[in-house]
Amino acid sequence: MKKLQIWIQAIRFYSFPASVVPVLITASIVYYQQTINWLYFFLVLCGVCFLHAATNLVNDYYDYLNGYDTKKTLGSSGVLTGDLLRTEDVLAGIIVFYFMAILIGVFFVYQYGISVFSFLLVGFWGSYLYTGKPFSFKYNALGELLVFLLMGPLLFAGISLVLAGVVQ
Repeated sequence: MKKLQIWIQAIRFYSFPASVVPVLITASIVYYQQTINWLYFFLVLCGVCFLHAATNLVNDYYDYLNGYDTKKTLGSSGVLTGDLLRTEDVLAGIIVFYFMAILIGVFFVYQYGISVFSFLLVGFWGSYLYTGKPFSFKYNALGELLVFLLMGPLLFAGISLVLAGVVQ
């Protein structure tokens, strides 16, 4: 159980409303206008959460490696600075969460084609490049802009596309 609690801390589960709320709002709008595919809703919700978890792990990983996160830093999960997980563990978590998100993404690309692929590509690269190399939006004073775009208009549009078949 302790290991599960550490991973919940690592993925910063408390931050997931930032991902879940856009899914719920968009699904509500779609549901008001047409029938909703509940399997697609569940898959979108899971995919968005998997991507959010991977993003949080990537952020901790690079902040720690680049020396931004220390034992006194606020805002990180603290799993690396507190020696609760090794960098290798966090890297493995990144791979697992991205893989699960990609599996769901592949399903939607199969269903809808290149238009969904474009949203997924932007989402994955934005997720990684928030702090990942070669260009870290966060370290170049563009983090907030990227988060706004990814968690705002692009997320709502992508969810609308897979739940309604069109960007609303």
